[in-house]
Amino acid sequence: MLNSRVAKLLAIIFILSGCANSGVKVDSRVQTSSLPPIKRMLVNINVESRNFNKNLASGMTNSLVKALNQCGVSSSIYIKDPLDLNAEQTFANQSKDFNPDSILTIVRTGGQVIISDGGNNANFDVMMRLSKLAPKSEIWTAKLDVRVLTQNLFTDDVKSGERLGQQFFEAMKKDRVLCRGD
Repeated sequence: MLNSRVAKLLAIIFILSGCANSGVKVDSRVQTSSLPPIKRMLVNINVESRNFNKNLASGMTNSLVKALNQCGVSSSIYIKDPLDLNAEQTFANQSKDFNPDSILTIVRTGGQVIISDGGNNANFDVMMRLSKLAPKSEIWTAKLDVRVLTQNLFTDDVKSGERLGQQFFEAMKKDRVLCRGD
């Protein structure tokens, strides 16, 4: 009897520790050493899937916008709608209206999800590219391995998304493409 209680307790601790240990592994590269300051960034997001759900994406974008703002970068978010037949035109219109000096593209490129009763253990592959528009050049790129527990009783997908957005921002800050004190 005691062993089954211990086993259940260990299972709960394992699930809860999995929630807290979601994270991002980043492999990045700065393309140029002379970076002009970034003031207006259009963030082009194409990440949503069944398990990178709206709550996770919402938390990520809100956190990213706040972090960019604290760094003196005003931003506009474009989230690709898979049902938009004119997605390229919609993006071009938003870009024209916002008039950014840079574009950050965040694309989910793959990954896997292990679905269980306790939630979905998701491993996503994400590519991030930061480009300046004048002169047009790619200045930073990163490949990210994102691990997160979604749709779980003990987790909040919005909060998990906020942590992801902060980690994405920290990757850019670490590589000194943002918040350099220009």
